[in-house]
Amino acid sequence: MRRLTLPVTLVVLAVLLAAGCGGGGGSSSSNEGASSTAEPAAPSGGSSGAELLSSSLAAVQGVKSAHYALDASVNVKTSGAGASPQLAAFAQGPITIHLEGDASSKAFTADGSAGFSGQTFAAKLLLGEHEAYLNLLGQWYGSKEFGLADAQTKGAQTTGADPQAALQQVRDHFDEVLTGELSDGPKTDGVDTTKWEGTINVEGIAALAKGLGGKEIPAADLDKFKVVASGTKLVMLFGKDDKLPRRFEFHIALSADDLATLGGGGALAGVESVGVDVTIDLSDYGKQVSFDAPAQFQPFEQILGAFGGLAGAGG
Repeated sequence: MRRLTLPVTLVVLAVLLAAGCGGGGGSSSSNEGASSTAEPAAPSGGSSGAELLSSSLAAVQGVKSAHYALDASVNVKTSGAGASPQLAAFAQGPITIHLEGDASSKAFTADGSAGFSGQTFAAKLLLGEHEAYLNLLGQWYGSKEFGLADAQTKGAQTTGADPQAALQQVRDHFDEVLTGELSDGPKTDGVDTTKWEGTINVEGIAALAKGLGGKEIPAADLDKFKVVASGTKLVMLFGKDDKLPRRFEFHIALSADDLATLGGGGALAGVESVGVDVTIDLSDYGKQVSFDAPAQFQPFEQILGAFGGLAGAGG
Protein backbone atom coordinates (compact mmCIF):
# COMPACT_ATOMS: atom_id res chain seq x y z
CA MET A 1 0.00 0.00 0.00
CA ARG A 2 1.35 3.41 -0.92
CA ARG A 3 1.63 5.90 1.92
CA LEU A 4 0.48 9.47 1.56
CA THR A 5 3.15 12.15 1.59
CA LEU A 6 2.78 15.01 4.06
CA PRO A 7 1.65 17.50 1.38
CA VAL A 8 -1.13 15.09 0.40
CA THR A 9 -2.09 14.66 4.04
CA LEU A 10 -2.36 18.44 4.42
CA VAL A 11 -4.63 18.62 1.38
CA VAL A 12 -6.93 15.83 2.56
CA LEU A 13 -7.05 17.29 6.06
CA ALA A 14 -8.02 20.68 4.68
CA VAL A 15 -10.78 19.21 2.53
CA LEU A 16 -12.21 17.11 5.35
CA LEU A 17 -12.12 20.04 7.75
CA ALA A 18 -13.79 22.20 5.17
CA ALA A 19 -16.66 19.74 4.90
CA GLY A 20 -17.34 20.13 8.60
CA CYS A 21 -16.48 23.80 9.09
CA GLY A 22 -17.17 26.65 6.89
CA GLY A 23 -18.09 30.75 6.46
CA GLY A 24 -18.30 34.28 7.21
CA GLY A 25 -15.43 36.71 7.43
CA GLY A 26 -12.10 36.80 5.72
CA SER A 27 -8.80 35.70 7.21
CA SER A 28 -5.30 37.03 6.71
CA SER A 29 -2.29 34.86 5.90
CA SER A 30 1.22 34.97 4.55
CA ASN A 31 0.03 34.99 0.90
CA GLU A 32 -1.12 38.57 0.45
CA GLY A 33 -2.22 38.04 -3.14
CA ALA A 34 -4.77 35.32 -2.36
CA SER A 35 -7.97 37.33 -2.09
CA SER A 36 -11.28 35.48 -1.89
CA THR A 37 -13.28 38.21 -3.63
CA ALA A 38 -15.60 36.50 -6.12
CA GLU A 39 -15.28 37.42 -9.79
CA PRO A 40 -17.26 34.93 -11.88
CA ALA A 41 -15.37 33.91 -14.98
CA ALA A 42 -14.89 30.93 -17.24
CA PRO A 43 -12.43 28.70 -15.34
CA SER A 44 -10.19 26.05 -16.80
CA GLY A 45 -9.22 22.67 -15.40
CA GLY A 46 -12.50 20.88 -14.72
CA SER A 47 -16.26 21.41 -14.93
CA SER A 48 -16.97 20.59 -11.27
CA GLY A 49 -15.39 20.81 -7.85
CA ALA A 50 -14.97 17.03 -7.76
CA GLU A 51 -13.10 16.98 -11.09
CA LEU A 52 -10.88 19.88 -10.02
CA LEU A 53 -10.09 18.23 -6.69
CA SER A 54 -9.43 14.88 -8.36
CA SER A 55 -6.95 16.51 -10.74
CA SER A 56 -5.28 18.29 -7.83
CA LEU A 57 -4.94 15.14 -5.73
CA ALA A 58 -3.39 13.34 -8.69
CA ALA A 59 -0.92 16.20 -9.22
CA VAL A 60 0.10 16.44 -5.59
CA GLN A 61 0.90 12.70 -5.40
CA GLY A 62 4.15 13.40 -7.23
CA VAL A 63 5.17 16.30 -5.00
CA LYS A 64 7.65 15.56 -2.23
CA SER A 65 7.48 18.76 -0.18
CA ALA A 66 5.76 22.10 0.32
CA HIS A 67 5.68 25.17 2.51
CA TYR A 68 2.50 25.73 4.51
CA ALA A 69 1.01 28.50 6.61
CA LEU A 70 -2.10 28.12 8.76
CA ASP A 71 -3.95 30.99 10.41
CA ALA A 72 -7.02 30.51 12.59
CA SER A 73 -9.07 32.85 14.75
CA VAL A 74 -12.15 32.63 16.95
CA ASN A 75 -14.15 35.78 17.63
CA VAL A 76 -16.90 35.94 20.25
CA LYS A 77 -19.05 39.02 20.85
CA THR A 78 -21.27 39.29 23.92
CA SER A 79 -24.05 41.62 25.01
CA GLY A 80 -22.30 42.47 28.27
CA ALA A 81 -24.23 41.83 31.47
CA GLY A 82 -25.87 38.64 30.17
CA ALA A 83 -22.58 36.86 29.55
CA SER A 84 -20.62 34.79 32.06
CA PRO A 85 -17.16 35.97 33.15
CA GLN A 86 -15.59 33.19 31.07
CA LEU A 87 -17.38 34.32 27.91
CA ALA A 88 -16.60 37.94 28.66
CA ALA A 89 -12.91 36.98 28.71
CA PHE A 90 -13.26 35.37 25.26
CA ALA A 91 -14.95 38.50 23.96
CA GLN A 92 -12.04 40.77 24.91
CA GLY A 93 -10.29 39.88 21.68
CA PRO A 94 -9.89 37.09 19.15
CA ILE A 95 -8.22 33.80 19.96
CA THR A 96 -5.59 33.35 17.27
CA ILE A 97 -3.34 30.54 16.09
CA HIS A 98 -0.55 30.77 13.53
CA LEU A 99 1.40 27.75 12.32
CA GLU A 100 3.97 27.89 9.52
CA GLY A 101 6.77 25.70 8.22
CA ASP A 102 7.86 23.13 5.66
CA ALA A 103 6.62 19.58 5.18
CA SER A 104 8.03 16.52 3.45
CA SER A 105 7.99 12.78 4.05
CA LYS A 106 11.38 12.99 5.79
CA ALA A 107 11.32 16.34 7.61
CA PHE A 108 8.70 18.64 9.09
CA THR A 109 9.11 22.06 10.69
CA ALA A 110 6.56 24.27 12.42
CA ASP A 111 6.79 27.66 14.07
CA GLY A 112 3.60 28.29 16.00
CA SER A 113 2.02 30.96 18.15
CA ALA A 114 -1.28 31.35 19.96
CA GLY A 115 -2.85 34.56 21.23
CA PHE A 116 -5.48 35.01 23.90
CA SER A 117 -6.50 37.96 26.11
CA GLY A 118 -3.57 40.05 24.93
CA GLN A 119 -0.98 37.35 25.58
CA THR A 120 0.97 35.42 22.97
CA PHE A 121 2.54 32.00 23.44
CA ALA A 122 5.08 30.56 20.99
CA ALA A 123 6.33 27.06 20.26
CA LYS A 124 8.45 25.29 17.64
CA LEU A 125 8.31 21.71 16.38
CA LEU A 126 10.95 19.80 14.38
CA LEU A 127 10.42 16.26 13.10
CA GLY A 128 12.87 14.00 11.30
CA GLU A 129 12.48 10.39 10.22
CA HIS A 130 13.52 9.12 13.66
CA GLU A 131 13.74 12.23 15.81
CA ALA A 132 11.41 14.86 17.26
CA TYR A 133 12.03 18.16 19.06
CA LEU A 134 9.69 20.67 20.68
CA ASN A 135 10.60 24.13 21.95
CA LEU A 136 8.15 25.21 24.62
CA LEU A 137 8.52 28.20 26.92
CA GLY A 138 12.10 28.62 25.67
CA GLN A 139 13.18 25.06 26.51
CA TRP A 140 13.90 22.30 24.00
CA TYR A 141 12.47 18.82 24.58
CA GLY A 142 13.12 15.91 22.28
CA SER A 143 13.75 12.29 21.41
CA LYS A 144 15.93 10.43 18.91
CA GLU A 145 13.82 7.31 19.13
CA PHE A 146 10.64 8.39 17.31
CA GLY A 147 9.91 10.47 14.22
CA LEU A 148 7.93 10.74 11.00
CA ALA A 149 8.84 7.32 9.61
CA ASP A 150 7.99 5.67 12.93
CA ALA A 151 4.69 7.54 13.18
CA GLN A 152 3.69 6.50 9.66
CA THR A 153 4.53 2.87 10.36
CA LYS A 154 2.68 2.87 13.67
CA GLY A 155 -0.32 4.66 12.15
CA ALA A 156 -0.62 2.14 9.35
CA GLN A 157 -0.38 -0.76 11.80
CA THR A 158 -2.91 0.76 14.20
CA THR A 159 -5.65 1.92 11.82
CA GLY A 160 -5.17 -0.44 8.90
CA ALA A 161 -6.86 2.26 6.82
CA ASP A 162 -6.20 2.58 3.11
CA PRO A 163 -5.37 6.26 2.37
CA GLN A 164 -6.12 5.76 -1.32
CA ALA A 165 -9.63 4.58 -0.41
CA ALA A 166 -10.07 7.73 1.69
CA LEU A 167 -9.01 9.88 -1.26
CA GLN A 168 -11.47 8.07 -3.49
CA GLN A 169 -14.26 8.79 -1.02
CA VAL A 170 -13.43 12.48 -1.20
CA ARG A 171 -13.50 12.38 -5.00
CA ASP A 172 -16.73 10.40 -5.20
CA HIS A 173 -18.78 12.47 -2.77
CA PHE A 174 -17.33 15.99 -3.03
CA ASP A 175 -20.23 17.37 -5.08
CA GLU A 176 -22.73 15.71 -2.75
CA VAL A 177 -21.48 17.19 0.52
CA LEU A 178 -20.42 20.56 -0.86
CA THR A 179 -22.01 22.90 -3.37
CA GLY A 180 -20.27 25.80 -5.09
CA GLU A 181 -19.04 27.49 -8.27
CA LEU A 182 -15.80 27.60 -10.22
CA SER A 183 -14.21 30.83 -11.45
CA ASP A 184 -10.81 32.26 -12.27
CA GLY A 185 -8.95 32.97 -9.05
CA PRO A 186 -6.25 35.49 -8.16
CA LYS A 187 -2.56 34.95 -8.86
CA THR A 188 -1.15 33.11 -5.84
CA ASP A 189 2.36 31.77 -5.21
CA GLY A 190 3.29 33.27 -8.57
CA VAL A 191 0.76 31.24 -10.60
CA ASP A 192 -2.71 31.79 -12.04
CA THR A 193 -5.38 29.87 -10.15
CA THR A 194 -8.83 28.35 -10.48
CA LYS A 195 -11.12 29.10 -7.56
CA TRP A 196 -13.89 26.96 -6.09
CA GLU A 197 -16.18 28.82 -3.67
CA GLY A 198 -19.19 27.34 -1.94
CA THR A 199 -20.72 25.92 1.21
CA ILE A 200 -22.16 22.77 2.76
CA ASN A 201 -24.84 20.95 0.74
CA VAL A 202 -27.32 19.89 3.42
CA GLU A 203 -29.71 18.13 1.04
CA GLY A 204 -26.82 16.28 -0.57
CA ILE A 205 -25.50 15.10 2.79
CA ALA A 206 -28.98 13.93 3.81
CA ALA A 207 -29.36 11.96 0.58
CA LEU A 208 -25.85 10.50 0.93
CA ALA A 209 -26.50 9.48 4.55
CA LYS A 210 -29.72 7.75 3.56
CA GLY A 211 -28.04 6.02 0.62
CA LEU A 212 -25.06 4.79 2.61
CA GLY A 213 -26.70 4.06 5.95
CA GLY A 214 -30.32 3.55 5.00
CA LYS A 215 -31.55 6.06 7.59
CA GLU A 216 -32.90 9.56 7.19
CA ILE A 217 -31.47 12.44 9.21
CA PRO A 218 -34.21 13.75 11.57
CA ALA A 219 -35.87 16.95 10.34
CA ALA A 220 -34.90 18.84 13.50
CA ASP A 221 -31.25 17.98 12.93
CA LEU A 222 -31.49 19.04 9.29
CA ASP A 223 -32.90 22.42 10.32
CA LYS A 224 -29.91 22.98 12.60
CA PHE A 225 -27.55 21.82 9.89
CA LYS A 226 -29.08 24.37 7.50
CA VAL A 227 -28.41 27.14 10.00
CA VAL A 228 -24.74 26.15 10.09
CA ALA A 229 -24.58 25.85 6.30
CA SER A 230 -26.11 29.32 5.80
CA GLY A 231 -23.24 30.86 7.77
CA THR A 232 -20.54 28.75 6.17
CA LYS A 233 -18.16 29.62 3.35
CA LEU A 234 -15.38 27.56 1.79
CA VAL A 235 -12.83 28.78 -0.76
CA MET A 236 -10.18 26.68 -2.51
CA LEU A 237 -7.53 27.85 -4.97
CA PHE A 238 -5.64 25.51 -7.32
CA GLY A 239 -2.90 26.24 -9.84
CA LYS A 240 -4.54 26.59 -13.23
CA ASP A 241 -1.77 24.76 -15.07
CA ASP A 242 -0.15 22.50 -12.47
CA LYS A 243 -3.42 21.79 -10.54
CA LEU A 244 -1.55 22.00 -7.23
CA PRO A 245 -3.55 23.39 -4.26
CA ARG A 246 -2.54 26.89 -3.16
CA ARG A 247 -5.13 27.95 -0.59
CA PHE A 248 -8.01 26.66 1.52
CA GLU A 249 -10.32 28.94 3.47
CA PHE A 250 -13.16 27.86 5.73
CA HIS A 251 -15.20 30.26 7.80
CA ILE A 252 -18.32 30.20 9.90
CA ALA A 253 -20.34 33.12 11.30
CA LEU A 254 -23.30 32.54 13.63
CA SER A 255 -25.61 35.17 15.07
CA ALA A 256 -27.47 35.10 18.39
CA ASP A 257 -30.58 33.84 16.56
CA ASP A 258 -28.52 31.11 14.90
CA LEU A 259 -27.12 30.02 18.25
CA ALA A 260 -30.61 29.97 19.76
CA THR A 261 -31.83 27.74 16.93
CA LEU A 262 -28.90 25.43 17.56
CA GLY A 263 -29.89 25.18 21.22
CA GLY A 264 -27.04 27.35 22.47
CA GLY A 265 -28.85 28.82 25.55
CA GLY A 266 -27.31 28.21 28.97
CA ALA A 267 -23.54 28.47 28.63
CA LEU A 268 -23.91 30.71 25.54
CA ALA A 269 -26.33 33.15 27.17
CA GLY A 270 -25.37 36.71 26.28
CA VAL A 271 -23.45 35.77 23.12
CA GLU A 272 -24.32 38.00 20.16
CA SER A 273 -22.16 36.27 17.56
CA VAL A 274 -19.44 33.68 17.03
CA GLY A 275 -17.03 33.65 14.12
CA VAL A 276 -14.36 31.12 13.16
CA ASP A 277 -11.91 31.73 10.33
CA VAL A 278 -9.23 29.30 9.13
CA THR A 279 -6.86 29.72 6.19
CA ILE A 280 -4.23 27.29 4.91
CA ASP A 281 -1.73 28.39 2.27
CA LEU A 282 0.52 25.96 0.38
CA SER A 283 3.50 27.13 -1.67
CA ASP A 284 7.11 26.45 -2.70
CA TYR A 285 6.39 22.91 -3.86
CA GLY A 286 9.46 20.70 -4.20
CA LYS A 287 11.70 22.78 -1.94
CA GLN A 288 14.39 21.10 0.13
CA VAL A 289 13.24 20.58 3.73
CA SER A 290 15.82 20.30 6.50
CA PHE A 291 16.53 21.63 9.97
CA ASP A 292 19.28 21.93 12.55
CA ALA A 293 18.56 19.78 15.58
CA PRO A 294 19.08 21.46 18.97
CA ALA A 295 22.44 20.62 20.55
CA GLN A 296 20.84 20.09 23.96
CA PHE A 297 17.34 19.06 24.94
CA GLN A 298 15.38 17.54 27.79
CA PRO A 299 13.36 14.32 27.39
CA PHE A 300 9.69 14.84 26.56
CA GLU A 301 8.74 13.45 29.96
CA GLN A 302 10.02 16.68 31.51
CA ILE A 303 7.29 18.79 29.84
CA LEU A 304 4.72 17.93 32.48
CA GLY A 305 7.18 18.93 35.15
CA ALA A 306 7.66 22.32 33.51
CA PHE A 307 3.91 22.97 33.48
CA GLY A 308 3.69 21.72 37.05
CA GLY A 309 6.25 24.30 38.09
CA LEU A 310 4.26 27.05 36.40
CA ALA A 311 1.09 25.92 38.13
CA GLY A 312 2.85 25.92 41.48
CA ALA A 313 4.24 29.40 40.88
CA GLY A 314 0.82 30.70 39.92
CA GLY A 315 -0.82 29.21 43.01
